Parts: sequence; C-alpha cells; structure tokens
Amino acid sequence: DIQKLIGEGGFGKVYLAIRRRDQASVALKAIPVSLPDFEETLKREVEALSALSEPGHPNVCKLYDQLRDNVHSYLSMEYIGGGELFEHLCNSGPFSEDDAAKFLRQFANGLHYIHSKGYVHSDLKPENLMMGYSWGQQQQLKVVDFGFSVPDQESIKLHFHGTIAYLPPECLHKKSSPRHPTAAGDMFAVGVIIYTVLTGTHPFDRTNQAPDSIIAQAIVQSAENNEYLSKYVFDDRTQGLSASSVMLMRSLLHPDPNRRMTSVQLCRHPWI
Repeated sequence: DIQKLIGEGGFGKVYLAIRRRDQASVALKAIPVSLPDFEETLKREVEALSALSEPGHPNVCKLYDQLRDNVHSYLSMEYIGGGELFEHLCNSGPFSEDDAAKFLRQFANGLHYIHSKGYVHSDLKPENLMMGYSWGQQQQLKVVDFGFSVPDQESIKLHFHGTIAYLPPECLHKKSSPRHPTAAGDMFAVGVIIYTVLTGTHPFDRTNQAPDSIIAQAIVQSAENNEYLSKYVFDDRTQGLSASSVMLMRSLLHPDPNRRMTSVQLCRHPWI
C-alpha cells in the first residue's frame, strides 16, 4: 500500500509503501514503461541490485522484489528514512571532520563492496547517499540508485553517463581515454563528495551555482594544467582542514585515473 511520494528522478518516482504480508516499510520505485530505453535501464538496475543484495552490505541499499503492470515496473527496495546526504548539507552546512569521517567510512565500505562485486556505480553524488538508522538507532549511510550501474567488465561497451559535476576529466575530455564508466571514475566522484561535505562547496564551483558546462570545463582544465588544483581547488576553502584530509582529496581528485586512490586504499586511509 502506497503511503506517500518520497523522491523523484529521471528514471521515475519513489514512494514509501507498506508491504502487506508483514507490514514492513519499503521504498517502491515506479519506473514508467514509456521511458526511453526502458528495458535496458530496468535490466541494468535490477541486475546490479540483485547482485549486490546477495549477500548484501549494511551500507548498500537492498532489492526485495520486482513487480510490473501495463504502466510501470516497480522495484521494492529497502526503505531508508533519514533523508539524503545532500539534504543534510543544505540544512546544516558542512560537516566537521570527525562527523564527516564517521559517515564517509561507511560510504567507503559500501563502495568497496560494490567494486568487489565487480560493479561500477557511475552516478555517485550526495543525492544518492541516504542517511538511515541501524537496529541500535545509530545513523547509517547507504549507497542508493543503481540505474547507471554496470559490471566493470561490460562498462567498456558503454559511453560515460552520470551527473556532469561528478564525472572525472577522462570522461569529459574529448581526447582522453577511457571515456566509459570505471571504478576510478567512481573514486573521483568520492573526492568531489568529500570536498563538498567538508567545505560546503563543489571543488570546481565555489559559488555552487555554475552551469554544468562551466563545471565540466573546470574539471577538464584540472587535467590540462598541473597547477590548477593547487590554485583553484585547494585554496582558501581548505586552509582550515587537516593535512590528512587534504592529501586524501588530492589523491581522489587526481587527473590521472591510474594514480587515483582505489576503494581498498580509501578504506585503509588513516583519515577514514
């Protein structure tokens, strides 16, 4: 039984619903069958969620069931009621390093699980990190929205996709390679997220108001100009942060994907 609308995106709407057989709260994602590339989009998300739900991870959203009628396909998923990380940032501003590290440790563990299962998320951003609660009522971060997720070995067949402001330079630069989703691309997005959580601003847009085209241009410039990050990203906004957190973000935002930190290294980093 549907209770209320709790989210909406390019691939459909998400409702809070009550599962009749046990009265449990679930998140019900309704994907219109009229959506362009509907079958491919649905197949990609169901395959990713199914693979990641066995055995599952406390920091990754679980898929329970799939239903379909003439208008929508429905995905019944774990309900996470604490709101998006993005909402917390908008309402409360940047996190302290201690609070940020606590949640980002959970994020790192969830992402490492995703990568260890052979998947690339491809659309990591604060809107796709939900703040839920564990049985002990400890706040728990979970990675959600696997509409762009692909197995790592199949990603080479696809052109990059995701949210422009979180894409790495190799996806945005016309002459770069690879221009398909990769685990290294996910790690660049992690760097953008950590920077945003700690400073309240996007690393490549200190106004938080620039259009995607300007942000994309700045990300590409960071790969073309060796001094760009030092001059325009690690500037006055990061002066009050610890050296450990700054070095972590520098590694994640490295323009060379081969020199970027991996999810395994992130989990082991002393700041995390």
